[in-house]
Amino acid sequence: MSANEMIEHLKSKFNTEAAQGKDLVFQFMIDDYQNYTLHVKDGACDINEGVDDRADVTLTVAKEDFKAMLNKELNAMTALMSGKLKIQGNPLLAMQLSQLFSF
Repeated sequence: MSANEMIEHLKSKFNTEAAQGKDLVFQFMIDDYQNYTLHVKDGACDINEGVDDRADVTLTVAKEDFKAMLNKELNAMTALMSGKLKIQGNPLLAMQLSQLFSF
């Protein structure tokens, strides 16, 4: 599964109800060279390739670890504690990902 397919898979798990009233920008850096921005705003989610300087949170992860997280084979907290997932910005906002996306 490519990084692009993983991001699309993530979008398919988007919870519109949990995103009501939110305005958040998540930056995903996969394998240090594939960058995606997820903008969650008022129940909608837009995904764009590239970097967005307005990101509230940047998550850096290897493609295989991201795939394992999406498949519920790797817990995000375990990934974070083991250094497989790195977070820049507000870690509390990163924790909202599990509510906004069913993974």
